[in-house]
Amino acid sequence: MKVKKLHIDYEYDFELVGISSSVKAFKLAWAINNKIGINLKKAEDYNLKRTQDEKILIANYIFETEHSIFRLFKNRAVEGAISSRAYIVPEHPHFDYIAMKKGMVSVYDTMGMVDALKTVKFLEYITNIDITKLKSRENFLF
Repeated sequence: MKVKKLHIDYEYDFELVGISSSVKAFKLAWAINNKIGINLKKAEDYNLKRTQDEKILIANYIFETEHSIFRLFKNRAVEGAISSRAYIVPEHPHFDYIAMKKGMVSVYDTMGMVDALKTVKFLEYITNIDITKLKSRENFLF
């Protein structure tokens, strides 16, 4: 019997930014709110299913308007799962947070937002993440 496979090409219409910072998530969300003029709020933990039996919970904050979504994810799982699979972006375990921008958020494009956030004193490092080179990009498809 001939086997057919369904191949789906997803549209990745969002941008990711990696952030290294030792501050708590609520303090980082507050700083981002003040710097770029949005209103990130704590949302229910994101339940990421790796396999049928394996799930990890990722803390996240969200700001949503009619035409845009901005999310701030903690890169490491809430419950201390052991292994590299405990990250939402396992290719970049050195990032403490991942920001996802979809649509028009505030007056900033992604580079302008990164430049504005570089002035926050407790951010150690911030940079864009190339989605085309990211194996775990499907973790951000909701």
